[in-house]
Amino acid sequence: MKLRVGPRILLAIALVSSEASPQQGAIPPPHRGFQRPPPAITSVPTHPLEPTNELRAHFGTELAARLIESSDPEERLRGLERAAADESGEGTSLLVRSLGPSGAARYDPRALLAVTRGLASHAKESAARSALADIVNSPPSTTRSPAPQEDLADAPAGGPDPAARIELARATAAFALASAGDVRATDTLVALAGSSGGGQPYAIAALVAYPPSLPASLPPPGTPPMLKLAVLAADLRGLEGIRAEELGRDPNRRAALLLDRARVGDARAIEDAQAALREGDARITPAAVEALVRLRAPGRYAGLVGLLADPHLALAGCRLAQLDQDEAVVRALAARVAASGDHEVRAEGIVALGRSTSPLAVSALLELAHQPALASDAASALARSPSDGAYPALASLFADGSSRRLATRALAVRALVRGDRSAQSYRAFEQMAGAGDAKDRSVGLFAEVALGRIDVGRALLDPDAGVRRAVAIAAMALPAGTFERALLDRLATEPDAMTQRVLATGLVAGDPEGRISTTALVERAESGAADAPLAALAFARRADAARRQEVDALLTSRDPLLRAHCARGLGASDEPDAIGRLAAAYAYEPQASVRRALVRAIAQRTRDGASPERAATLALAAKLDPDFEVRASASRALSGKPAFIPGAAGATGAAWLHLEDKAESPTPRGVVVARLVRSDGVAVPIAFDEDGYAIVPIPPGEARILLAPRPASYEASSP
Repeated sequence: MKLRVGPRILLAIALVSSEASPQQGAIPPPHRGFQRPPPAITSVPTHPLEPTNELRAHFGTELAARLIESSDPEERLRGLERAAADESGEGTSLLVRSLGPSGAARYDPRALLAVTRGLASHAKESAARSALADIVNSPPSTTRSPAPQEDLADAPAGGPDPAARIELARATAAFALASAGDVRATDTLVALAGSSGGGQPYAIAALVAYPPSLPASLPPPGTPPMLKLAVLAADLRGLEGIRAEELGRDPNRRAALLLDRARVGDARAIEDAQAALREGDARITPAAVEALVRLRAPGRYAGLVGLLADPHLALAGCRLAQLDQDEAVVRALAARVAASGDHEVRAEGIVALGRSTSPLAVSALLELAHQPALASDAASALARSPSDGAYPALASLFADGSSRRLATRALAVRALVRGDRSAQSYRAFEQMAGAGDAKDRSVGLFAEVALGRIDVGRALLDPDAGVRRAVAIAAMALPAGTFERALLDRLATEPDAMTQRVLATGLVAGDPEGRISTTALVERAESGAADAPLAALAFARRADAARRQEVDALLTSRDPLLRAHCARGLGASDEPDAIGRLAAAYAYEPQASVRRALVRAIAQRTRDGASPERAATLALAAKLDPDFEVRASASRALSGKPAFIPGAAGATGAAWLHLEDKAESPTPRGVVVARLVRSDGVAVPIAFDEDGYAIVPIPPGEARILLAPRPASYEASSP
């Protein structure tokens, strides 16, 4: 199955457990149940390890050393945590020794992470500095090849992955060196950045987050690490070196460096880009045009027209035209989209046309909207177009009986994202909402509910399940607190299983009124279905001490979305020990998306403002977490500000999603339910209608969709 997405919505495609409609004959996912969580890792054992008459053996580094030598991995971990808390040289020595051939951190990724964080406060010391450098470059417990920092954010689903924890330890070690405020630690990290070892990407990421303040600490201009640092940190100190390197003979190298300079705003790249265009080398021409576009330099439009005229470079031209264009570029775009047989070129060209105010662009899009293979892309582009002519074009499309549903979707999206509403569009919505055909009625009621013109509860009384699913999705456009009760009331009596999933969107606020039973929430959280994360959120928010084990099992689930949503719920709960449990979960959580939820959950518990665990976890996250969003959230919380700044009340954007099969048939078979993970991290269940569309009101920002796998004749892709 092919997934088409509308412009301005960035989506990553992933596969999850199958959830298909009953009429497809799909086997439901197996019942997995809760797994028993591992023992707590933050408490000190109350039982003696062995009889002893020495008082010191029960305290400080002596006890830490005894615990580290234990055969129990949990005791070893507690020992390393004790050693990390010890400010003496003995504690540091224990941590360093644990990295040795027979050390506790040799094969346990959690232990490696505990050692890394413990050494961070001693990064000014030679032994700790050397140990941290070794962890960055070649950790003792893995042969896994290095991964760039940006790849650490979302490891594959399957629970806390040991390999992902090792990668987190490597990135954390780099941040420990970068944040130490010590010239020797910075020099160590710069040396790693300049090497060809496995620690280079981690070192560069840390130096970007903590730029060296002394030029003497930086590598010489023109060297590869200086080039990378200058680009990533937008540091103009390295640009002369970049230009000198660019003047070499390798066109591919020249192209890459020319783009690097444009991305950091080096205006001197304009002259070099213009010279490269005159050479006419296809290997560097797209980069030269992009540099001119990014720097808004003279000659950029002529360069774009040239790219669009060349069939081999047209795709690059269509993508760059989305950033900037004039009337000549619009004409070239329209001609290329009309003449090309390459679907990707046409799709990217349609996105570019949708960003133009030119009447020519609107006319081209309207013509394309009548072609079945491109109708979805063209309608989505018209829905978001800044042109005043886009609305009349959609009105004319509505007048075409065969395109009424498509036009209604586009008019609704235009009303949501651009505020373009009129009596004519309202009449169209009313006409469709009152239609006898359930397919027509579903798009009409979607628009009426999303724009707040019809009560959600009343619309959910429609006899058709597909219409009720459309209404439930439309409710997401309404301000928080105005629709959840209606969805949950309907959920309690809804007979259709697929519609139940979508109605569970009402759990997004955690169901504080308890309209869904706790038992039902547990069953939904266990199911692995599209609504499982929201059920986990609501359950964790409500559960008391008697159900602590089940909540903690969710907090250590194999599904990172369940872990993240459980953290959200626990953060909003009345449990007095929530901070400790959230802090313990953060300590060894490898996935950035889950750590974001954990830190925000900890931050929101201002009632626990005096908690040492809250302060310590936020301080740790603000300084050493390799994920920018985690560090920013923790820093804001420490300064007394909200950890996360949400968008305005109600959705201000809309995801335009369309499913087609490989044969380009107009309608996919059966009902498809999926999860859409919004920019705020909340995973909402959605359903595609019988035409294969899902129009989903969402907050602005990046989102991703998780689709169920389909039969072998289908595939998932994005434009």
